[in-house]
Amino acid sequence: MNKGTILFILPLLFLSQLIGQTEVQTIEPKGAIIIAGLEGQVSVINNATKVALPDGSVKAGGILFDGHTVKTGPASKIILLL
Repeated sequence: MNKGTILFILPLLFLSQLIGQTEVQTIEPKGAIIIAGLEGQVSVINNATKVALPDGSVKAGGILFDGHTVKTGPASKIILLL
């Protein structure tokens, strides 16, 4: 190949790279939080609706997702696995 051919091919390779690229959006998965244990008065509030989750779902082994706030009463505690 001569110098003229290389100068012609290089821009074509560059353009093919630009055209072939697609935008990739990375979606970060939102993790779950496991309730390992709780004692006393514990409530979980949905931040969007401001409604408390039913007591039956706030128990050891239950799962919480992003967008909730945990509130505990006096002498109460909750153990969460992140």
